[in-house]
Amino acid sequence: MNELLLSEGHRDVYIQAYADDLTLVANLPKVNNVYKTDVLQAELQRISSWASKHSLNFAAEKTQAVRFGRGPPLAIFFEDKEIQFTSSVKILGINFDEHLNWNAHINSTIQNIRKSLQGANNTLGWPKPRLQVLKIIYQGVILPKITYGSEIYFEGITKEGIRRLNSLQCTILRRMSSLYRTTPNSTVLTLTDSSPLENVLSYNMLKYKILSGKAHPSDPAMIIPGDRPLETNS
Repeated sequence: MNELLLSEGHRDVYIQAYADDLTLVANLPKVNNVYKTDVLQAELQRISSWASKHSLNFAAEKTQAVRFGRGPPLAIFFEDKEIQFTSSVKILGINFDEHLNWNAHINSTIQNIRKSLQGANNTLGWPKPRLQVLKIIYQGVILPKITYGSEIYFEGITKEGIRRLNSLQCTILRRMSSLYRTTPNSTVLTLTDSSPLENVLSYNMLKYKILSGKAHPSDPAMIIPGDRPLETNS
């Protein structure tokens, strides 16, 4: 695999390798479609040749592509099979949609959390555990699922996406605390001593920027004193 990753390819194309998969990312915004097609075909041929050399096979029929931004899909072939363009693709649990507004990821997150809650109800049974136990489950299991990938998507998420995630959070907290369905979100957060989800997502993003050295000098996160390093999980 290192042979492929370290070999010289097009300067605007990046290959990310996983255990049994590859993701190819091309940044070609200001060139015509013919040039884009030629570049992508050349990179796919390079990958195919490497695989053939090492007696490996790719599931070409499962290969998908997403075009971020405007423009029609390109006619691209991989091992004699045309690659199908989709509106979104999942990479390491994060749904990247063609508009990069993260609606596909929000929809998937809400759906998965609802399934998890149903499974938790069946497992915990009745009577419900104490509130303290439920809060530990929420903090350790449910919240990480909701916020997964927020370091990447928070700056691009829409206001509607934030509203839906906040609504999901408060719905969970209401059920956990046996509050009325009509209890306002602000009251729910106060009674359960919980931070608004938007703040949690923002914190995760800023923490990532600081630890990775990507924070801009004008970023509020940069006001943290140098003698008070941000705590890490390690």
